[in-house]
Amino acid sequence: MKTKHLVAFVILLLFTIINAMDLNRERHFPDTSKHDAEYRLWNNLKLGRNTTLVMPPHNDTSPITVIIGLHLLLLRDMDIAQQTMTSEAYLQLGWTDSRLQWDPLKYENITTIRVPNHRLWQPDIKLYNSAKAEAMDAMGNVYAMLYSEGDIWWVPPVTLYSTCPMDIKHYPYDVHDCNITFGSWTSNGYHIDLAVREVSATHNVIDILGHPRNIHSQDIH
Repeated sequence: MKTKHLVAFVILLLFTIINAMDLNRERHFPDTSKHDAEYRLWNNLKLGRNTTLVMPPHNDTSPITVIIGLHLLLLRDMDIAQQTMTSEAYLQLGWTDSRLQWDPLKYENITTIRVPNHRLWQPDIKLYNSAKAEAMDAMGNVYAMLYSEGDIWWVPPVTLYSTCPMDIKHYPYDVHDCNITFGSWTSNGYHIDLAVREVSATHNVIDILGHPRNIHSQDIH
């Protein structure tokens, strides 16, 4: 009787050891096909090289459409003496770079990759009514989403220091209308066509400045 129990125990122990070895084998030898495919994709797209840092192809009749949106998180300060407003927000920027398209079927059905923003061409969007020189330089190295169609979606957090003329003659019952004005620093509307996507706040939060072309709304999926 003891012999039967001993044999059963040994068989159970061997079965447990074999299962543990299989689990360790799966843990130490994962499927790397998707990783390898993304590595090939990065190399083929030449991300971070000079070709992807230059402005995408465009002309005067077909500028680069840049979708701009703003999600206000917090109104941190209203300085009446300095006539300034400080706010925290997510700036939303989207555009298409036709050079960065790929066929997902050739890359293990990868349709989206995350790319450091400094490896991509970015529109030079600045806060025009800035109250500080460094008002739009606090974005940091936030990753962008790159889709197989060449669409890019970048949402950096920002602290905005903007001017805001305030009339306090009816204090404390005065109402202030503060605009936040964005635009490209070096390109006009024949190179970059700004289009408002979404404004998560009251009216007149975003003004488009310096773009003579008609502005139209689009969405990036």
